[in-house]
Amino acid sequence: CALPAYLLDRGVQEQARDLSSKIKQRRKDKAAKYTVPIAKVEGLSEKDVFGVVSSGKRHKKHWKRMVNRPCFVGQDFTRKAPKFERFIRPMGLRFTKAHVTHPELG
Repeated sequence: CALPAYLLDRGVQEQARDLSSKIKQRRKDKAAKYTVPIAKVEGLSEKDVFGVVSSGKRHKKHWKRMVNRPCFVGQDFTRKAPKFERFIRPMGLRFTKAHVTHPELG
């Protein structure tokens, strides 16, 4: 019996789906080789992480925050002008790389 034209492509679609799922699975397996269990870390409160910086002639403005903990910034990080900078990140607390050691990685 002759199949209609719209049913002829069904087998091809099935093969493509199988192939794409195999590729995805292989990618997951490759990534799983490098996974490391991440320890549960408690979050820090905003009070601990930021200090309030008052500004203005009478020191009435309290919208600026000074970061008290190390923070990560991208390679292309540039500061805003000091007047518009909401979060001040001191140079000593800015990191571009995470210095991490893990016992399972060796």
